[in-house]
Amino acid sequence: MAALRSGRLHGVGLDVLEAEPSEATNPLYAFPNVVVSPHNAASTEEGLARMARQAARNILDVLDGRRDPAFMVNSDIA
Repeated sequence: MAALRSGRLHGVGLDVLEAEPSEATNPLYAFPNVVVSPHNAASTEEGLARMARQAARNILDVLDGRRDPAFMVNSDIA
């Protein structure tokens, strides 16, 4: 915020904040050169459909014994 206050940073666009959901009192909201958008860039119709297809594909792969360790938190049990 110091860079915004000093003018060293002329503006910023954010879609992720340190604490979410952000409080209405977040000092960033007071800056006219700050744009904050919700963290939902993939929430287009196409993006949501693609996520749903991939989730279904992942479930079917696991049920068919084709586990992808890259998608597992604990790949040691794969």
